[in-house]
Amino acid sequence: MMLIPDSRDIHIRNMDVHASVHDNLLELYPFDFEFSNYKLRMAGLNNFDGLMYYHIGVDDNPLHFPFGINIQGHYSDPQLRFGGATYKEQRAFDITSRIMTEKRVNFVKELKHYLREFVHKAAVSPDE
Repeated sequence: MMLIPDSRDIHIRNMDVHASVHDNLLELYPFDFEFSNYKLRMAGLNNFDGLMYYHIGVDDNPLHFPFGINIQGHYSDPQLRFGGATYKEQRAFDITSRIMTEKRVNFVKELKHYLREFVHKAAVSPDE
């Protein structure tokens, strides 16, 4: 359906991803991802209050027109929308302007919670 020439698994040879944590933000710097006839550029950020904006720009594809996929909203309710092929700095600025000021996060507790959720989802998934 995505005009990928074969139905085999997509294998990733190498991914060089850089991110930083600063000022209550997790910032994913732009990086390229290529497979089959596609070239994607990914970037984004989220604050520790749960707001996020990530962009996947589809630069090269078999249909020969660039487009993008925006993932934005809150962790608990992310919204996926089609858009332009470029990362919008204004949307990222909207996230950074709402940085939480006084909220403490227990990383160990959060990791345990998400690990438990991951194992639960894996256990209820149908076998392939």
